[in-house]
Amino acid sequence: MSHTEPQSGAGIHSHDRVVLSATFACFLGAIAYGVSYDSLALALGIGVLLMGAAVFVAWTSRAGHLSQWLLPFLGMAMVALTIHVAHGHTEAHFAVFAFLACLVVYRSPLPLLVGAGTIAVHHLTFNQFQEWGWGPICFAQPSFMRVVEHALYVIAETVVLLYLAAHMRAAFAAALELQAIVDTLQTPEGTIDLTVVGRPARTPQARALLGALTHIAGAMQQVRVASDAVR
Repeated sequence: MSHTEPQSGAGIHSHDRVVLSATFACFLGAIAYGVSYDSLALALGIGVLLMGAAVFVAWTSRAGHLSQWLLPFLGMAMVALTIHVAHGHTEAHFAVFAFLACLVVYRSPLPLLVGAGTIAVHHLTFNQFQEWGWGPICFAQPSFMRVVEHALYVIAETVVLLYLAAHMRAAFAAALELQAIVDTLQTPEGTIDLTVVGRPARTPQARALLGALTHIAGAMQQVRVASDAVR
């Protein structure tokens, strides 16, 4: 995965920890609703499986593509479980928007699209299954127009989060490049190495810094030439 903080050693990446925490919060919500609606066994049985799978993915992928594909899916599956054991309770649907917002931590469009797509498929299918009386529950009363209404809110939030993720990604890329330039400026001996001005720049911030350093290097060269002429 590009543009992520480098982390050494084994363990779970900080981005995955955020999403795992959100998934676990939904798991606790499912348990609470399970107690209230006499669905505790279902909440625990499926919730433990989803939580275990999410931890395994985070441990092995460490914010890689597998994490960005599967953790949003598993987290939204936990949200779907919460909604089901709550018998479609309206406030349980708020978990969709809360969990979706947590996915912006990856600064990538993929997790947001996977999360939004997963919950869209859930609402379409579970609402229809509820209409047919097959057992799954999406709303207190099934309604296709309510599915459309919820979808519009999810689409609106996803568009905003995609915009924020793009800006966060650009800002982080600029920060990484600026840090690399600063690290190169100072040699191990403590002197300043202005040969860094010759390196290519990928971000506007880096180009501005290298431009300023180029002017400094040119001014220093002029001082050297003038000093040699005087001597």
